[in-house]
Amino acid sequence: MGLTFLAAGTSIPDLITSVIVAKKGFGDMAVSSSVGSNIFDVTIGYVKLSLMDTSPALISDAVSH
Repeated sequence: MGLTFLAAGTSIPDLITSVIVAKKGFGDMAVSSSVGSNIFDVTIGYVKLSLMDTSPALISDAVSH
């Protein structure tokens, strides 16, 4: 449930910005802002995920405590 709120919290500002820019007549800028933001989010998420140590010993220790 928390991840849903986190996702909404990071996407709503991008949505508002894109709508404002599109209303001003810069549709290309609105689309590029949304696409660029999503690419950035996925890239940072992938880097964070790849840096995490997910060895079974650490996971079982964390669950047992």
